[in-house]
Amino acid sequence: MIQRISHYYTKIKQIGLVRFYAVARFRIKKHRFFHRTSHEQLPFFLSLSCTSLSYLNSIALQESALLAHADAYVCNQFSLLGSRQACYLQMPWYEDVRLQHSEDDSFDIKVPWELARFAHAPLLAHAYRHTGDTAYLDTLIDHINAWIYAAPYAQGIHWSNPMEVAIRATNWIVAYQIVRDELQKDARFHERFLKSLWLHMQYIENNWELYDGRTNNHYLSNLVGYAYLCWVFDDRVRWQHCWQELQREFAWQIQADGSSYEGSTAYHGLVTELFLHGFLVAQQMAEKIPKEYQMQLQRMMQFAHDTRDIRIGDDDSGSLMHAGLYDREILWNYLNFFDFCHVENYASCNNTNLYK
Repeated sequence: MIQRISHYYTKIKQIGLVRFYAVARFRIKKHRFFHRTSHEQLPFFLSLSCTSLSYLNSIALQESALLAHADAYVCNQFSLLGSRQACYLQMPWYEDVRLQHSEDDSFDIKVPWELARFAHAPLLAHAYRHTGDTAYLDTLIDHINAWIYAAPYAQGIHWSNPMEVAIRATNWIVAYQIVRDELQKDARFHERFLKSLWLHMQYIENNWELYDGRTNNHYLSNLVGYAYLCWVFDDRVRWQHCWQELQREFAWQIQADGSSYEGSTAYHGLVTELFLHGFLVAQQMAEKIPKEYQMQLQRMMQFAHDTRDIRIGDDDSGSLMHAGLYDREILWNYLNFFDFCHVENYASCNNTNLYK
């Protein structure tokens, strides 16, 4: 008993009383969640957001490269985490495809996770919007349908990691808002899709990756995916909780020089991308971004720019969205809350040296 009290006291000193209380409260809630998981009482009376994410509608880096990727996806051709590009008759939602070309027999769960993140979904939606070719739209619908049927709610590897759930929801939502009118024409698919998105939301809010209170890019991914879900369902109550947590994480995870406290240049790039999306959704929700956040995000961008060719610490090459869709600088340009720095590129601000 004394040892346990000592452990709790040490943990409170590490993460603070408020965060310790939040983690303890969440663990109780999570335990209850896994004893009542069901498809019942799905509130589809909720209104959907009518606005579009203008900053993601026309930011593809190069149309020719985007279409080349999209053409491959129409043929079910994927290269996953360094695997050879291959064409699959059925989507390998539960396979480590790299084992087909290797003597190693150790299954890596990250390979099917990578496919199920649906980073290809926004590219297919963009390709359809650019060309009008229904093959891209049909492929998007087929892949989403195939995943929903292959991955029943809260069962299997694709419901075992909240970060993966959040990233998938984000990519689905971005693709959806690009081709929403077309997707709504198929009433059955549309209802099935929205039900799955709602279940993604339920899963995330009951499975935050808080662990022992020392949060990282996983919890931040949870929050950004949840933010997009709050936006698409126009849920202002849930959004307020999410926005408060995003602000707390911004203060918790980012150091004075703009670097991520995880000590990894690769994770810093991911965290920068995640916070850019978080603030962009906040703009869509009409939030006022504090000036100190604006300047700190500018420092993050500068740090990411200065370390783009440097590899320090862990590096799993993770990202929220497909690298062929945009880069951080393009996202930065779509942030319009920088009233002190109206420039085309963050690096050309008057106060270029951010570390003085």
